[in-house]
Amino acid sequence: ILALSHQAIKIANNFTVGGIVSLVCGFADLNVKMPQGLANALSERAVACKEKFQAGDISRMLSGFAKQEIKLGAQLIQTMLGRTYNLAKTFLAVELLDLVCAFPKLGIHVDRELSEVIMKRSSDFVSSFDAPKIARFVHALSLLRIKPSPDLSRMILERASAIAAALTCSSKTEMMVGLKKLGIECSAALSEALSTVEQDPINSK
Repeated sequence: ILALSHQAIKIANNFTVGGIVSLVCGFADLNVKMPQGLANALSERAVACKEKFQAGDISRMLSGFAKQEIKLGAQLIQTMLGRTYNLAKTFLAVELLDLVCAFPKLGIHVDRELSEVIMKRSSDFVSSFDAPKIARFVHALSLLRIKPSPDLSRMILERASAIAAALTCSSKTEMMVGLKKLGIECSAALSEALSTVEQDPINSK
């Protein structure tokens, strides 16, 4: 791994966006932390070819770095946040979810303007999220301290109510804590569903 990393640093300026993303995700998939020197070299290269990054590239790269708990430089973070803002309308559901979940792990703060475009795009997807995804989404928003709009809050509650029975115990806790932190009030029925620890055999499969 070290030998490959040294070689990758030497040729970092030759990496395409696809190459950068593949290398970052490769380390994450192998459960091996990328050496900081290589992360820095790839970050510099990513900033240099920022205009070629599409929504999915940003999501996969930052998620890959987040899984490895890599410390990213301010220049890469600001560059990718700006690119995310410009491409917000093009994110697919899973790409946006992974990105929102990666931000707090990377210690990335999201400003009001970016929060608003993320919320707007999220409202296109929330109603299609399954149980684990809606729990992850709510938890990530709470960590980022992003206050959803009234419309998005309503959609989150509707989706949470629809899939509450399918949530695992840990996801129920994640959801309850997240909703509370976001200041979203649950109905009595949803509160009861989320506080029920035991699941019946059908839903626990």
